[in-house]
Amino acid sequence: MKNANRQMKIQSDKEYSHIDFENGIIHGKLKQIRSSSNLDFDSKNPTLTSVWCCDIPAHLSKPLIMFIREFITPFDTKSLPHIKRFDKLDKKETQTYLRAIVCSQDFIEEIGSLKRYIEQNIERNDEFKNVKLYTKMVPMQQPGTKEVAQEWSQDYWPMSWKGNPYHQELKTCNIVLRKEQDAMTQLLTAVESAPSDLPIVTIFARENPGKDTHEIIKIFYDSRNNSFLEHSILNAIAGIADQEKCRRSKDNTITDTGYLCQNLLVYTSHEPCIMCCMALVHSRISKITYIKPIPSTGGLESHYQLGDRPSLNWRFKIWKWIGEEEVQKLESIDTVDRTTNFHA
Repeated sequence: MKNANRQMKIQSDKEYSHIDFENGIIHGKLKQIRSSSNLDFDSKNPTLTSVWCCDIPAHLSKPLIMFIREFITPFDTKSLPHIKRFDKLDKKETQTYLRAIVCSQDFIEEIGSLKRYIEQNIERNDEFKNVKLYTKMVPMQQPGTKEVAQEWSQDYWPMSWKGNPYHQELKTCNIVLRKEQDAMTQLLTAVESAPSDLPIVTIFARENPGKDTHEIIKIFYDSRNNSFLEHSILNAIAGIADQEKCRRSKDNTITDTGYLCQNLLVYTSHEPCIMCCMALVHSRISKITYIKPIPSTGGLESHYQLGDRPSLNWRFKIWKWIGEEEVQKLESIDTVDRTTNFHA
């Protein structure tokens, strides 16, 4: 038994050798930015979110799992990894039943839309036509201790406790380094062509499964010299919104969530200011990666960790690029002291 446990530990160490758990760094280039308030909350009154659930006979679990894996997981940003997807119910007559979480209600709000989405994409859809869908409220935060996980399992829905929540997120973040490196290269190339007094650039991109790079939608520059509201982030949100409205008007197969930047990726040279960070929260992006912190006005690592606060109605992943080559290159281009009185 001891040998088996030792082998398992060796295997685990190899699998996660690219992760510095203590400092929240992966591949030596990306540092996770998190709000301490995520593990500092009243466990008796956690922030809750609504999810769609259903009760199914056990033999339908396989097509439901395949549907969730292919049509929910890649798109639903509220993955809730701390919550078990399936829970065994008591037998009904001779048949075993399971209750399952299908997706968050943020992903699909209306029951009619969810039914159509299931019917169009699930195998054996005739057997799912009579499956009842209902909502439940579950904790948004990951439980900070095993004891809290047990309490929430009784009060809300079965929790999955696998140790420190931040460590688990680092293990499951599925970041492909070559894609991030390519995005950083394109970002810094754009910075080089930006005005010398405002070398601040933002890229909006889309996940591109199966490809070596993300799909770069557009590159946006900072033009605050024209207007104090024309930060590169705000220019990007406005530009993407116009572009997305046009795209959706031409393609009626796109699900219109009402949010024009939802689940997009953002790469930006400087830590966004508080105003821009809140605009990103309201735009419902999926992830942001930036290079240079702005201690005076930044809204991510410098102040508030906006985008990762349980009290907000949307959260996104925050990463700081710390690769030495890229950091030094940006420093050589942007020689202005932005430590005080500057809004990126």
